[in-house]
Amino acid sequence: ATLAVDKSCYSPGETIVASFEDISGTGVWIGIFPAGIVSDLQELPPFESDELKEWIFTCGFPNCHTWLSVGGVQLSTERLTPGDYTAVISGDGGSTVGQAATSFRFGSC
Repeated sequence: ATLAVDKSCYSPGETIVASFEDISGTGVWIGIFPAGIVSDLQELPPFESDELKEWIFTCGFPNCHTWLSVGGVQLSTERLTPGDYTAVISGDGGSTVGQAATSFRFGSC
């Protein structure tokens, strides 16, 4: 599986465009954590974690009927503070065994 964001650095008010491919499962979400929180894709923080700053299901909506293995979603930067972040793809059923990750910066671009 792969995950990519459209820029390496975002400014306030910009939208993060994330694209993914070769992911598997249902209930899969893409989330944003501060850098350093995700040390191992095999053990993501739980979905309910206060460290999860933004998330969206891979279908792009709060309720999904179809789960895509390839696609793209948009994530808000509204809840981010300046610093480095890691975007991750959860495992099947929202499991904490992640499928892919990528990094980016918010602010000070």
